[in-house]
Order: sequence, then structure tokens, then C-alpha cells
Amino acid sequence: MSRFLPGVGETPYELAGAGAYWSRRGAVFLGRLLGRLWPVPKLNAGRVTVRVRRASDLNPIRRAAIRVWLAWVHSWRTRWASFDWYVSVHTGSRLVSVAGVVDRAGTVGGVPTRLGLLGGVFTIPELRQRGLASDVVRRATRLMADDLGCEFGILICGDGLVPFYQRLGWKRASNVMTFERFGRRGFVGTNVMIYECAGRPLPAGSIDVRGLPA
Repeated sequence: MSRFLPGVGETPYELAGAGAYWSRRGAVFLGRLLGRLWPVPKLNAGRVTVRVRRASDLNPIRRAAIRVWLAWVHSWRTRWASFDWYVSVHTGSRLVSVAGVVDRAGTVGGVPTRLGLLGGVFTIPELRQRGLASDVVRRATRLMADDLGCEFGILICGDGLVPFYQRLGWKRASNVMTFERFGRRGFVGTNVMIYECAGRPLPAGSIDVRGLPA
């Protein structure tokens, strides 16, 4: 499986997304332009579908679309892991919400543990507050628990998103999460959220994701 999103600037799509992220005027212009060229379809329950796919199975057009989104949301994507799986919501033929999952062999308290790293949760602004992000997160947690056999799901979020994930069954962990980025060790001590895929409590000790975080 090829590495996904090795760095912003790999393609013109990523460069455009990063430029729009850093430039408010560029973001406003791009949003208006896309809105005119590709109007947002009405959110009709009969037209909404949720898909789960391996990153390596996506076609080039779908890869490009998700790359733009992630370059926009995460300004420097090389700081984060490449996703192995994507859960996406489509209304008609248009991609409107997405979440990424990394299948990772990590450790908890020094004990080998299979972890599912959740990240890249994003919904287009026009269709927020409709439950789409909740749909992709719920499906992603089922992917980790039922299909991948992960023992725990792990994510990092800002203070304002903690209640959102708690409503979906995630819990704030007191454990420190450690990772490796550019050959250096780092840690996250706050807003580490966990999902108990196997129904057992998270053991004591640090969570080591053994690589880039998601």
C-alpha cells in the first residue's frame, strides 16, 4: 500500500489546499467559486450514503478531493500519519464528510496493543450541524472494533470537541500519549480520547502509538 499524503505540495491539489488554508481571502474565494461550479445538493435521507474504503482503493479523483480537504484542515500534513482507511459520507455523488483511521500496533503500559487512530474528521461548512460528522465517527469506531479488531480507539482533539466525542461513547483518558515525529519523541498529556473497542478499561501507563499521531 502506497504512503498517503507524504507531504503538502506533492501535487497541485495539496498546494492549492495549503494556500487556501493560510490565506483567508483565498479560502473565501475558493469557497464561493466551488459553490457556484458545484452547488451543494439538498440533504435528502434517500441520497445519503456512508462508505468505508481502504486508502489504497480510492480512485485518483477521490484521492485528490480528500487531499485538498486534509491540506486545508491540517496545514502541514507531514506532521500526521497517513490514513489506512476512510469513512466518508456522500450526498448524491458529492463527498461531504470524512474521517480517517490508522491501524497501528502500539503499546499501553508497555504491553503490545492494537490501536485504531482516528483523525481528519471534516464536514463541508454548508452541511455542518446535520449529524454527518457523528455518522462518520460512529462508523469509524465500528470499523476499528468489529472489522480491524482494535482494542482501543485513540484520538486527540481540542477542548471544544471533547463533549462531542463523549456523546459518541469516547472517554477522556488520563494516560499520556507518546509518539515519534521526525525521529524525535513527543507526548500529549491533555485531550487524549479513547474508545473501549473490546469493552475493557484502558490499563494504566502511557499510550505509545509508535509513530506519527493521527
